[in-house]
Amino acid sequence: MLTPAPLLASSLGWGAGILSALLLGFYGTRLLRALARRHVPWWGSVAGLVLVGGPAVGLLVVALVDGLPLLWGPLPDHVLADVAWTLLIFFGVGTTLRLTKDFLTSPFVTQRLGMSLPDLVLDAARYLLLLITIFVIVSVVWGRPELLTALFTASAVGTIILGFALQETLANFFAGMSLVSERAYAIGDWVWAGEVEGQVVSISRRATRLRTRLADVVTLSNRAVAGSALRNLSKPTPLHAELVQVSAPYETPPNRVREVLRAAMDEVQGVLGEPAPLVRLASFGASSIDYDLKFWITDIERLHDIRSDALVQVWYHFQRAGIAFPYPVLEHQAFARTPAAVGLPADQVRARLASAALFQALPSQAFDVLVRGAHAIELAAGERIVRQGAPGRSCFVVDQGRVAVSVEEAGTSRTMATLGPGDLFGEMSLLTGQDRTATVRAQTDARLVEVEAAALREALELAPELATTLARVVAERREGMSAARAALSVESAARLAESSHHLGQLIRQFFRLPAPPKPP
Repeated sequence: MLTPAPLLASSLGWGAGILSALLLGFYGTRLLRALARRHVPWWGSVAGLVLVGGPAVGLLVVALVDGLPLLWGPLPDHVLADVAWTLLIFFGVGTTLRLTKDFLTSPFVTQRLGMSLPDLVLDAARYLLLLITIFVIVSVVWGRPELLTALFTASAVGTIILGFALQETLANFFAGMSLVSERAYAIGDWVWAGEVEGQVVSISRRATRLRTRLADVVTLSNRAVAGSALRNLSKPTPLHAELVQVSAPYETPPNRVREVLRAAMDEVQGVLGEPAPLVRLASFGASSIDYDLKFWITDIERLHDIRSDALVQVWYHFQRAGIAFPYPVLEHQAFARTPAAVGLPADQVRARLASAALFQALPSQAFDVLVRGAHAIELAAGERIVRQGAPGRSCFVVDQGRVAVSVEEAGTSRTMATLGPGDLFGEMSLLTGQDRTATVRAQTDARLVEVEAAALREALELAPELATTLARVVAERREGMSAARAALSVESAARLAESSHHLGQLIRQFFRLPAPPKPP
């Protein structure tokens, strides 16, 4: 029976403990509500520790006021403090684990730092820390290490039974640990596991999940992945080589085919320039020469799109280079190319060139020579026609579609104009051989009529005086005065005459024409 003094101390201890627990519980609940209202992502991780913190501190207060030491010990009188420390350690470790997992799986770590830990590693760390926590509580807090020996002895039979029952689960767990430790793949990698291709989205203690290119999630057991032929497209570096087979006719020299294929890869967005694409002659087939086109990419997710774009560019470049895709010999006549696929008829080429102001100044004989030397080309949307700073020896007239003219200055590209059917560009390179002053790309699928310097040279040889006429037309276009020629001021007319004279000299120099006769 308690005497009045110990009874009073015990009553005071319990009162103070209950009051402390209520106060801490009240303010802890308010704290959790405030974090939840502010949408703090980790508020749920600290909920357990905050909620048990009040009762635990209350028990410690009871023990303190009742004359018990705060530190744990083996005496049965310390049971309240032991319970309090058990609650604080257990929930403190759980909160630390959850906060650590929230941080390691946050966008800051996974996206900005590029780190992504598999769930398997986090689960293994959680189980290991749980065992250590149980050991500390039983051995240190409660001072009963013999309980661990009894627990391990009693659980030996249970472990054997569970081992047989969970044989498949344990096999998947250890297979997953083996894959992670060997760094066979990581979250975000594109892999082939057997016959399944996909991007790794998670690695748990039982299975690996892949998201296929059709956006379906395939779940494979870790044991099945470890036992299959595993191919990682993202390792050891993001650089991945893709191989495409292309056939060309025997009539086209192999070096010409290789040159065209390399040029086609320069126009494919996503194909790396370094390492440079490779073209190898693979074999001599029954009706064609087969080539292996090898190029490198880093965007594995767009692999099929890049491969498709590469084949599209091969078609357009073969078309412009006059290289026909071979058909089986027995079906060659059935799939013969139609004249419409080769180019525009001569009358359409003539009509399109006649719509350009530059060529309207040519007499009929010289214009006929130009028409015979012109040809039509087809381009895909987004394909580059000419590049700023590149050498040029031709000009183009838009027949179908639209093209965009852009100029690169200080590392930025600025669109200057959009051209449509009948518009002309590249005339300065045609007339003077100067490098291209702008980059032109097809905005849509387009067809152009190209006039090369060789055809214009033949026309000028018939009438060298045309150089002056062409220089005058180009100078007027550059000055923007062709529509207001009659309204030219004396100063503007003098500037135009000087520009025409200088341009005429460049044309005669480029085509090696004789100087015009001096006026008497």
